[in-house]
Amino acid sequence: MQRILTLALQLLTAFALVFAATACCGGGDLNSAEQGYDSRIDKLDALKTKVGKKERKGIEEKVAEFKNDYAAISNDPEKRKDELWSLNSRIDRYYTEVDPDAAKPGSTVGKKPTDSMSDKSMKDKDKDKDKDKDKDKDKDKDKDKDKDKNKDKDKKKDKDKKKDK
Repeated sequence: MQRILTLALQLLTAFALVFAATACCGGGDLNSAEQGYDSRIDKLDALKTKVGKKERKGIEEKVAEFKNDYAAISNDPEKRKDELWSLNSRIDRYYTEVDPDAAKPGSTVGKKPTDSMSDKSMKDKDKDKDKDKDKDKDKDKDKDKDKDKNKDKDKKKDKDKKKDK
């Protein structure tokens, strides 16, 4: 019975720590949410130059809707942050509907600044690992070449010794 209580207490402590970390780190601060909103609207504006007139009109209407929603957001900092992240999420979903390239792997659409690892940084780490492997292979090749040279030298010495005898 004591083991069960101890295990329950450990699990409760773990959940409390996770909850506390999530609560204090949340989805980023208000400034990050504001910047996220601005950058998403800028992305939509840039996307308008890539699409046809029909799609451009639809994007303009949606941007106007998003701007109205932005204006209606609460002034209370906590509520504003949450509502902004919600709006940012809606903008991301719309963006991926309009621009299929946005949904491809490696896209930063939908990522909050608190995401621990972006796809790009993971790819960079993989590239670094590959580079390290390549360097190790090159070192091994150099060692093999040196061994071959030493073997050749030893063979020449043996031949020279046999000639001298």
